[in-house]
Amino acid sequence: MFNLAFILTLILFILTSFFSILSLHSKKEKYVNKTKYLFFVSAFLLIILGFIRIYTSSIDGFVENISSIWSYFYILSFVLILIILYLYFSRWHHHWRSFMALAFPFITIMLIISIPFINSTRRVTVETDYSVLTSHILPAHIFITIIGELFFFFSFVGSILYLVMEWQLRKKGSMRLIYQLPNLETIENFNAWAISRSLILLTVGIIIGVVMVFISYKSLSLGTAKEFHTYFSWIVIFTIFLIRRIKRIASHNISIINIAFFLLLMFLFIFTNIYITSGFHSLR
Repeated sequence: MFNLAFILTLILFILTSFFSILSLHSKKEKYVNKTKYLFFVSAFLLIILGFIRIYTSSIDGFVENISSIWSYFYILSFVLILIILYLYFSRWHHHWRSFMALAFPFITIMLIISIPFINSTRRVTVETDYSVLTSHILPAHIFITIIGELFFFFSFVGSILYLVMEWQLRKKGSMRLIYQLPNLETIENFNAWAISRSLILLTVGIIIGVVMVFISYKSLSLGTAKEFHTYFSWIVIFTIFLIRRIKRIASHNISIINIAFFLLLMFLFIFTNIYITSGFHSLR
């Protein structure tokens, strides 16, 4: 029953993605309204499904379900939905549909990737030599780090929109699409806003992680694949943040750098969370 409900929810996200992209190529308000309606319905269903899946009658069942590999992808999608809702009610509201044309397909991809793991017994595990305090800090570390990396995703979205808008202006392309997208200055402001939030949150997540490891192991690092990915992500995000602040490189080139490094980090993220099965908090 759960599997069927999940597939139906996934279909709704596919439709949401379709209409969100279609709304950029049409001035018809009905496509925008359908996108919003489908998003709120599919997001509500996904949240309900997650709570049904995670919250069980026993505490042991809750711990087991919340730490499963499927729940890891669910949490990614859930946090992304929260950020999307935040953007909807934020100062970026007028440009919401432009950024969501890539955000909705991303959620859909995450849900598709999670399908093989719906009934998987793999879950987040911590090495046996850990303290009780560490087990309580771990969820905060994971949650804040994920939010930081998802804000980096939005700078990736903004970078794609910048290149699309720039390309349309240069070739004097579809005026309909040009009028639908934010102007280049607005996109650049959004990118700077997203990357700064990403850097702050990821820094906080790393600090919590270092404290957590030090409490349990009296060391600042365990040399695991996830640590390498997180530190490398921070270096990349800090570098892009610095480049945007200094403004010595053309926005066109910064956008290309942002896109390339996000795709690299996304590959490493999936690899370290699916194929790497050893480390401090691996999905085993």
